[in-house]
Amino acid sequence: MIQKIGIPIFCLIQGIVGLYAQNKCISNLEFLNQMIDSVSAEFGADLQSGQSPFKLNIEPGITPAAGYVLNHLTEQFQKSGLFQTGESDSLLPVLHVGIEKVAVWYDDWCSQPIWGKGSLKRCGELSVHFCLTSAAGQYLWQKKIEQTVSDVLSGENIKLAERGDQILGEIPLPSGHGLKRWVEPVVAMGTTSVVVLLFYIIRSR
Repeated sequence: MIQKIGIPIFCLIQGIVGLYAQNKCISNLEFLNQMIDSVSAEFGADLQSGQSPFKLNIEPGITPAAGYVLNHLTEQFQKSGLFQTGESDSLLPVLHVGIEKVAVWYDDWCSQPIWGKGSLKRCGELSVHFCLTSAAGQYLWQKKIEQTVSDVLSGENIKLAERGDQILGEIPLPSGHGLKRWVEPVVAMGTTSVVVLLFYIIRSR
């Protein structure tokens, strides 16, 4: 993960690279789909050619986002022809799939004019645990695949990125948005100045 100190440089680079795509805002759900596809591709690359089919056991998702990821992975696995669901073929090895973490969030503001919506850094993280057991329940293999992604999202596209999203919903904005970011330090500075002035007035008496 990129630390706070690296955010301005990251935003500058991403902003320059992404200038051509300003009008191609992808939704937060599509942003999540990119991570799911990467996890699926990495897992598929780990499979040995000619390996016997597996029976697929999907652990229930405890959040809408986790459930969405599991459903998406199940569809991709079933299309591969190596995995089966249900009670048939009880002698097949079983692949257990569970979600350890799934998150999409707005990390920090990259640019923030006093008047305007600026742009911010959007981050995503997905961690999926795979465990293979024999039909009798004997442990055979396990692996955790993690994906992290980030990009720069124009402030004016935030609502567009969240539109109609019932899975991730409305994501909280980072603090210090818009005029508030500039007003609060000025107010604090003014308050401090008044306190100092009063202190010297009282001492002079």
